[in-house]
Amino acid sequence: MANHYERFTSNSPAVSDIDDLKEVLAEWRFSHPARDVSAEVSHGELRLCGQCGFIPHRKSEIDHPDERFDMQDNEGFLKSIEPFLEEDLIIHQIGHAKIRYPFNASLYMVNAETGETKVEHIHERQQAFLSEDNAD
Repeated sequence: MANHYERFTSNSPAVSDIDDLKEVLAEWRFSHPARDVSAEVSHGELRLCGQCGFIPHRKSEIDHPDERFDMQDNEGFLKSIEPFLEEDLIIHQIGHAKIRYPFNASLYMVNAETGETKVEHIHERQQAFLSEDNAD
């Protein structure tokens, strides 16, 4: 059986109200507690990265780590940090089995000006591309 590996990382947008943002970040967990995940604010910038998938969920909503996939709330997390963003936030996630080609990729974005959140998955892009080719 192949092992599944995922990683995520973000750009480093400038943020405001750093102490309040740290309190909001403390309310969230991003994966199994044993995974290497970093959600930190330093020098006025937010940085998110992890050696796992981007699977945020509120700490108060989970009793057991295996329930994390059922409690996933990407949009809720992105909306909770949006008021602190002075620049757009972009999070890239990629996953693969063993060292093979990537089989899943996602892009999470928050527009700092409008507060709009956007989530794209690579399979959705592939389906749209294939649909355009078949339309000709």
